[in-house]
Amino acid sequence: EEPRYYYRSDMRVPSSCLILQVLVVIGAAFGDIDMKYPFIWGLNQPASDWRWPQVHGIFGSTKLAPLFYTQGQNPKWYPKYKTSTFNMVRILINPTFKANATGLFQATKGDMQKMWDLGARNFEVLNEPNIEGLNIRWSTPEQFVTQFIALCKLYRQAFPGIRLWYPGLSPSGYNKTDDEWTWNAVAKKMGAMSQPVVDGVCQHVYTADTSSATGAATGMYNEVMKFKTMFVGSSPTALPLAITEFAVAVDASAAYKAQTYAIFFKQLNATRGIQAAYSFTADWDPNKDPTHQGWYKWGIATQWQKVDPRRR
Repeated sequence: EEPRYYYRSDMRVPSSCLILQVLVVIGAAFGDIDMKYPFIWGLNQPASDWRWPQVHGIFGSTKLAPLFYTQGQNPKWYPKYKTSTFNMVRILINPTFKANATGLFQATKGDMQKMWDLGARNFEVLNEPNIEGLNIRWSTPEQFVTQFIALCKLYRQAFPGIRLWYPGLSPSGYNKTDDEWTWNAVAKKMGAMSQPVVDGVCQHVYTADTSSATGAATGMYNEVMKFKTMFVGSSPTALPLAITEFAVAVDASAAYKAQTYAIFFKQLNATRGIQAAYSFTADWDPNKDPTHQGWYKWGIATQWQKVDPRRR
């Protein structure tokens, strides 16, 4: 089982250490203690689950932690590639599956139980609900948030001690039907981005900038900071933020993508209150990856080893 922690923005202290808990609170108030918790450098598991056996070694060669999913082969690979401090697991379900909160809970509990039994405790609840399940499970952000809050309550009842994370939304929306900023504003107003509903917040961010690695990374970072300011905050008691997907979402060279990711990781690692970041994706079905986001197939992993800031 992963150790339990109290989150205090950029501070991370085991719940068993009562004296340290007190010091963290005092330090947060007076600014004289800077106990930054370990930032997780990560990479999404293969978007095509059947690619796990072919590409799993990428997590060792890149030294990037996987973002696991509840479905597919993840229970097989979780023990080998989990970190000792923090592991994120995304709760997945078919986007066309129609159900209310109770139905979603019943459909996902079994897969969650497998990961829970292996020690997983941090779960991103669903994936991009502003497009997945839209007009099937919900038609408005208000309907989603109502179901989301009810679903989180069911998960807490079934898994005492679970740490739930508000999901990253698709940043591709262009109107109020699926626009991520509109949906997140509704979620914040209705209490879905704070305790006791969730213990952390996730964000997805992409770039189409192929002119400058620094510009592309900084553009994504600015989006993160805008999101953090609007929906998470920077107070000592703010919930942690995890970037559970990011990428250059257009075709570009592997070297350019690796350099962009190196800069972006470094920016996030220097920012208080960010728990983890996971690039998308370790690999995909090569026939379904026209923008070459798969690290394994398109050589991003090889280029990453040349620019990884941690190796310098």
